[in-house]
Amino acid sequence: MKKTVLITGRDTPFGAALIAEARARDYSVIATVDRTEADGKSGRKTGQAAPADDGEAEREEGLLVVPWNRASAFSARHVMIECRNLGSKLDAALVVCAPTGAPAPLEKLEPAFVDSFVDAEVKGRVFFAREAAAEFASRGEGLLGMIAYQNGMPLSPLDAMAMGAFHALSQELFAAQVNANYLTQGYSCSLTMDAAFAAFIFKGIEEANHRTSGRWLKFSGREGFLSSLRTIARG
Repeated sequence: MKKTVLITGRDTPFGAALIAEARARDYSVIATVDRTEADGKSGRKTGQAAPADDGEAEREEGLLVVPWNRASAFSARHVMIECRNLGSKLDAALVVCAPTGAPAPLEKLEPAFVDSFVDAEVKGRVFFAREAAAEFASRGEGLLGMIAYQNGMPLSPLDAMAMGAFHALSQELFAAQVNANYLTQGYSCSLTMDAAFAAFIFKGIEEANHRTSGRWLKFSGREGFLSSLRTIARG
């Protein structure tokens, strides 16, 4: 039976690379797409909240595309409901954090933009990871992957905040899940290597076990090179 993976960010180049790698490995793929993209609209700046209504999922062979309003806890739950409605078990969920190119300098940012950026780029990932963790915990199996992809880009102040919050969230998740009944892994890369990093991630997923759970796997750009930093549980 095919394994099923849930991937955030189909409407990004790296999201597309993850989907291509998953399909090449014969996974069934569920991918989220920004709510505005799902409507066929354009021009929404990063961090601007999408409408509350999620719209309809789109299906093609081996791929289900689900609209996701990143600022909405309800929308994250809706994505997971769509996964259950497929009738197949979700084996892995991948939460991607990458720079958005949010404008700088900080002193010129409008407060409303900062507020909506935090909703989408910080709270949105918390909502999504929470729903995936709840799904796997209830079943006693699955893998929650946290992906930090700097993509060779310099970080603006807002992107640095979002990446820092994501890393801290992942660290604490790994530490708290030492004896969990499902797996967690982190994957990080500072280079611009979409396809190679995607292949590295799926290699990590397929080799994951309880001994390697709760680790960051850092992609160096050298094929076959794998380094991990074990997350140390506090207390």
